[in-house]
Amino acid sequence: MLHRYRSVRFLGPGALFSALLSTVFAVGCSPPAPPLSSLEQNVFARSCTFSACHPASASPAGGLSLAGSTFEKLVNAKSKLAPDKLRVVPFQPDQSFFFEKIAQEKPSAGKRMPPDQALPDEEIAQIRAWIEAGAENK
Repeated sequence: MLHRYRSVRFLGPGALFSALLSTVFAVGCSPPAPPLSSLEQNVFARSCTFSACHPASASPAGGLSLAGSTFEKLVNAKSKLAPDKLRVVPFQPDQSFFFEKIAQEKPSAGKRMPPDQALPDEEIAQIRAWIEAGAENK
């Protein structure tokens, strides 16, 4: 009776971990959420403030400066361009006007941002992941 179980193969910890990872990524999970500080340095500074649209000047576009710390300016903050909408709604990228402006070719108000060249898909996905993870101030 013991010979029946000899054909059963047990997965080692490495094989089991690989199988688990394959299953998780096959389901289509979002990329890990980057901290806000990473988005500020790698996306906003390069594409938004350095382009002179949203600098720390007296009159940035849409009344939104993305220079320095942006949490209070984005999360649960009303948009000046679309006052009935919040710029970033934690956990809800599709309800966030900021995400609409960077992700949709024709947002409900104004133009897609940045105006000259859309953000790379990878950066849009990172912003989406940050919002989906709760838009925390890290």
